[in-house]
Amino acid sequence: MVHYAESRFCRRAVLLEYFSEKYPEQNCRNCDNCLAPRDTFNGTIDAKKFLSCVFRISQKSRFQVGINHLAEVLTGADTEKIRKWGHNDISTYGIGKDRSRLEWAAIARELIRLGYIRQNV
Repeated sequence: MVHYAESRFCRRAVLLEYFSEKYPEQNCRNCDNCLAPRDTFNGTIDAKKFLSCVFRISQKSRFQVGINHLAEVLTGADTEKIRKWGHNDISTYGIGKDRSRLEWAAIARELIRLGYIRQNV
């Protein structure tokens, strides 16, 4: 549901894609996203920060973590988990203090939607 709600793409296409169908057009001219496209921004730097954090944590720990933990590392949170695993010692610790944890989670979900990262279920 979050993917559907946050998607900036045609809602009809997103819904059909969920059922393994393809909508032939990019714009259905009916849904809110097609009638009034959302503002976008260049998220290249944020994407690089996030993907670098994923890589650094994987490199240090040899295991994967969830979006919330990544957001905590990026914002420089001081949690027991971060200290226990030494994630406060990686180069990406705290580099995303300019954004909130909720913003980093939204960025992560967009990277998943765009296919740059995959979330294990």
